[in-house]
Amino acid sequence: MNLVWSALMVLSAVGVLVLEKKKALWAFCGVILGALGLMFSLNAAFLATLQALFYTGLLTVLFALAAEFPPSKWPKRALIVRIAVAFTLVVSVFWIFRAWPILTWPEEAPLGGLGQAISAFSTKATYISAFLFTRYVLIFEVSAVILLAAMITVVLYLKNDDA
Repeated sequence: MNLVWSALMVLSAVGVLVLEKKKALWAFCGVILGALGLMFSLNAAFLATLQALFYTGLLTVLFALAAEFPPSKWPKRALIVRIAVAFTLVVSVFWIFRAWPILTWPEEAPLGGLGQAISAFSTKATYISAFLFTRYVLIFEVSAVILLAAMITVVLYLKNDDA
């Protein structure tokens, strides 16, 4: 999933760069963060740490969009951007907690993320719950990618619509 997040980060940053030339600096930073993510995406040791960078870049893009769309002038657009910011903050906190067991117990944790920390306690019931947990994480990540892509699309559509 980190490849998908990295690609989304690059595409969103490039899109903003094309549409908002005056915001080229932060859009370029988003492209760099996404490119770094693509470079390191196959290295599991850096995965969780780089995810934090992806979300930092994405939040930068979203906060810049929020500044462009004040609620008094564009209420629909401002609401969508603020929902995207809140959602990204929640996902970022999720990744911080997911990164913690990877960084602290790498040799004891066979499954992934919080599932690794759970499985470190080594009972069959815990392994089953860890297995189920990692499947729900995958569903959550796919849903998050779809939702964020939809939000960015709607914001850009409203931008063109209001012009």
